[in-house]
Amino acid sequence: MRKGQSILEYTLLTACFIAAVVAMQIYVKRGMEGKWRQNMDEFGTQYSAEHTSADILIKQNSVIKTTVETKEREDGKLTSVTTTELGSAAEPNRDVRSGWEVVNTPSTEAPLFQP
Repeated sequence: MRKGQSILEYTLLTACFIAAVVAMQIYVKRGMEGKWRQNMDEFGTQYSAEHTSADILIKQNSVIKTTVETKEREDGKLTSVTTTELGSAAEPNRDVRSGWEVVNTPSTEAPLFQP
């Protein structure tokens, strides 16, 4: 009889423990939610386009050097070589672009510009 009583006592003790944990579950849950809310409130208000303003000032110093060299070829056409160097004050020759074109000599019959 003593062994049966001992098993009954352990069963009741375990049932009381489980009932206490189930009863405390809501308090633990609320405590964790409160901590989450406190941590989120420390971040401040959420971003809102209506309540946010910004002043942005951008300053840029650029160096642009363009060289045009025009030469007349033997066939009477003009060859123009254009070199453009782009960069900043810190890196003056960061981007170099070069190109050429052949231009016909203007006709004496049709002037380019009429006064």
